[in-house]
Amino acid sequence: MTAQATAKHLTIIPPQPETTLRLWVEPDLMRQAIANLLSNACHYTPEGGTITVALAAQTRWVVIRVADTGIGIAAEALPHIFERFYRVDEVRSRQTGGGGDRPPNCRSPQWPHHGH
Repeated sequence: MTAQATAKHLTIIPPQPETTLRLWVEPDLMRQAIANLLSNACHYTPEGGTITVALAAQTRWVVIRVADTGIGIAAEALPHIFERFYRVDEVRSRQTGGGGDRPPNCRSPQWPHHGH
């Protein structure tokens, strides 16, 4: 992912939590989920773009948000992006070389962590 970001001259803004956050997670699955999201953000962000990672502590949860200056996803497609084999736009998928807008394996590491 670093090589991918460097090759495209992407700026990655890491999270800067106000306090230390303690998480009880499956570390390998969480690492995989975050790596999938960042890799996907690198793939769909144009050269010179920005990827921002943010953390927000909730009462019993931590929200991890990855935002980028890429092509985006239509609001009506958002409820479906983690469905296996779902494609937002067939033409866009062929143009960018992807199988959809989000890789299907982004969802599976979230299940043990009750992710959405």
